[in-house]
Amino acid sequence: MVSLVLITLIIGIGVLSIDSLNDEKKLRQPAGKMRDMAREAMRRAITQQRSFSIFINQNIFMLRETYVRQEDIDAYHKLQNESFTQKSLFEEEDVVKPSQRIIERYEVSEGTTIQMRRWIEADFTEPKGQEWVFSPSGICEPVTIRFSNEKGYIEMDFNPLTAKVQDERMIIAN
Repeated sequence: MVSLVLITLIIGIGVLSIDSLNDEKKLRQPAGKMRDMAREAMRRAITQQRSFSIFINQNIFMLRETYVRQEDIDAYHKLQNESFTQKSLFEEEDVVKPSQRIIERYEVSEGTTIQMRRWIEADFTEPKGQEWVFSPSGICEPVTIRFSNEKGYIEMDFNPLTAKVQDERMIIAN
């Protein structure tokens, strides 16, 4: 009888451990992809001397090359030569829009949400088309990204000089 109780107890602990590992994996997978994508964006920005960005939406994030088209540059010069009474280039939404080529894309699994906190913000927000830009100078904005589901969350603080995770926190509820 005692042996049967011990075996049942060991099996129960094992099942709980496996469930906890599966929950952790569901959060670590997109977090790892974000980590890799940030490093790749920084590497490409420095080596190719052009801006790259990670576009973050509610359930998707993607690495994009950001560049300005020649027709946008021409429109900018045309606007500069016209009267000074016109709107500023940065206020005129139709004048300069960067073209973007998608390099890599990742969609998080159903039930997992993405939240983002920029360095000047106190709280996390659900990104609705946020751009995290990596400049050719080797600097990016310091951000904290959170992936969460019904079982817990993982948060990663990214360093602005290296685009590496400088701090990571994870909580999984059993």
